[in-house]
Amino acid sequence: MSRAPAIFILLMTIAVIAFFAVDAYFTRTGKLPPEELFAPVNPQPGTLPRDALQLSQGVLPDSIMFNFVTARDDAARADAASLWQNYWLPDEGWKVTIEEVKPAFDKLELRCWINNPSVVGGGYVLIAETIDDGKTIFSPRMQVTLFGRIARLQREELGGLPSYSMFLEESTVLR
Repeated sequence: MSRAPAIFILLMTIAVIAFFAVDAYFTRTGKLPPEELFAPVNPQPGTLPRDALQLSQGVLPDSIMFNFVTARDDAARADAASLWQNYWLPDEGWKVTIEEVKPAFDKLELRCWINNPSVVGGGYVLIAETIDDGKTIFSPRMQVTLFGRIARLQREELGGLPSYSMFLEESTVLR
């Protein structure tokens, strides 16, 4: 009979015990990695991870959507969207008016209409996904300042006309 399975089980048991012993040591002594290495659930301005990309102060949604909306084909739109994807909004955030609030599991989608006469249809939708803490109540026509990460830009055909959207994830309402 082979001893390989017994030796394997013994080594795995030793490895598991060693892992928990090292974890207990670091937890007890407080020698854990610094917290800034990990991104918070919904970061606030100034608490972004070290490698986060952030838009310069004063950059507005229209300046991000301009190249996306004016692109002639899908490839050019994909290139325009990739320029801004995963960038965090400036620390001052963007002031918007909520048009609609949609619950989505433990999150809320705040849908805002951004007027822009140079876009077909007169503007585009900004959709900010935020955590539903159960305490904060959002309503249509409420003016807020959003902070978050640009997840994607989207173009859809609705009734033969293009419709544009910008999606923010990990959003926080600042005011």
